[in-house]
Amino acid sequence: LTSPKLYLAVPESSELAKKTSVTVEELKDENFIFPLSTYSLYNTYMDICQEKQFEPKIISNCSFYVRLKMVASGLGVTFVDSDTKDQDLFKRVAFLEITDAPALPARYICWHKDRKLSPSAKEFLEFIHLYYQDA
Repeated sequence: LTSPKLYLAVPESSELAKKTSVTVEELKDENFIFPLSTYSLYNTYMDICQEKQFEPKIISNCSFYVRLKMVASGLGVTFVDSDTKDQDLFKRVAFLEITDAPALPARYICWHKDRKLSPSAKEFLEFIHLYYQDA
């Protein structure tokens, strides 16, 4: 489907919010709000920080919406992908491009070619195709 870009979600009231972009190295002293350690993105985000020779200061591990609410409350920063940034669902959160971040893993949809898809599955695939055709 896509290979989303990585962004940093920061509180609008923070000094970082005055910037339009940051590097990963600039984040070494920030308080991070990470996904739960059982999520694959946890390892992806840890790898990004460790590649830049630092361990992130993780103050909380929680679900996606809680992470963004915590950022909006000024408790820390979190990584998000370009799809999240473009949704414009969150108030009091600014999104900064991370200029030296590696590409995130590509997203795919797979199904067995010999299996008949239900009408709702076909509709879902059509929606996904339309949603990502400009990506």
